[in-house]
Amino acid sequence: MKILRVGSFPTIEKPGVGLHASELCSINSARTIYLTSKEVSDRPIVEGNFKLFEFGNPIKKRTSEKKLFIQFFFILRRISNLIRFSLYGVWLLFSKRVDIVHIHSPMYIIIALAGFFTNKRVYITFHGTDFHRIKKSRLYKMFGGIFTKVFAISPDMLPILSEIHGNKSVILVKNGIHLDIFKNQNAVRKKQIIAVGEFKIEKGFEYLIEAFSNLKKNIIFKEYVLLIVGDGLLRDGLEDQIRSLDMSNSIYLLGRKNREELIELYNQSDVFVLSSISEGFPKVLLEALSCGCKVVSTDVGAVRSVLPDIKLARPKISEDLEKSLSDCIINKNRPNVDFNKFTWGSVREEYNKEYTRIK
Repeated sequence: MKILRVGSFPTIEKPGVGLHASELCSINSARTIYLTSKEVSDRPIVEGNFKLFEFGNPIKKRTSEKKLFIQFFFILRRISNLIRFSLYGVWLLFSKRVDIVHIHSPMYIIIALAGFFTNKRVYITFHGTDFHRIKKSRLYKMFGGIFTKVFAISPDMLPILSEIHGNKSVILVKNGIHLDIFKNQNAVRKKQIIAVGEFKIEKGFEYLIEAFSNLKKNIIFKEYVLLIVGDGLLRDGLEDQIRSLDMSNSIYLLGRKNREELIELYNQSDVFVLSSISEGFPKVLLEALSCGCKVVSTDVGAVRSVLPDIKLARPKISEDLEKSLSDCIINKNRPNVDFNKFTWGSVREEYNKEYTRIK
């Protein structure tokens, strides 16, 4: 069985991007042809029965530029790159004689359509942001019938995807974690709080910065610092917010970190906080928990399935985040999580059951 898988693939600089899809390369019953865009950063070593094909420049994310002519040419280049990439994917579909096409974003719909019209089984996995963009998309609903099955990594996605595709066509899957890599090193914890993510609206960092600034007004927390690992389009705005709150000596934007650096930061930190407005299944939450952090999170995506017994903050409510941080630090409670539910082996098994089923 040959699978053409299309999506992001991890890099040394961004080890979490495309991780879910890359973990599926180890499905023993299949040979994977993996198509992704070229990246400047080197790729990590990924085990599995697959061959990686890199083509074209990375598909750039939507610009925050407000000038119409800049937006126009940005969109034009983006569409041009995407079409070239998709045509290369169609060529792989025919030249490698694949049996299954599996895309990990709806922007690769052209490749999926080619698979459908050549009588291949066609799948898609929704990981987070893309799902929120298709909820009201007439175009996606028009082509939704091409998919054999649809995978979703958050229970929040199920009602809308079931409405589009039918209950029997949607499969809930999880993210996993490498427990042999993300480990609690039993190091001395510093009075620091850590957050990790791309600097974009969905991560809710502006609300976290406001919450932490208010938390620091209490003398009990005066020694705590907030470290935010990541980068992105909103960096300048977050830096301005930090300066305006006079928090430059308490809140630090650390940029992107590789996996080893991130594990060290997790093990040094007292609390991990997820301040997202929307999520699918946040891998960083599992990573921080496995490294022994106490956690605070908003009630988004699949978080409640990981932390069923913890009171979660409402998204976009700084006061909730502030109170949750305060309670977490004072009470010193660490959640009891059964990590056996979140292994990559169990994730691969869910996909394999579908791939190997009789038509």
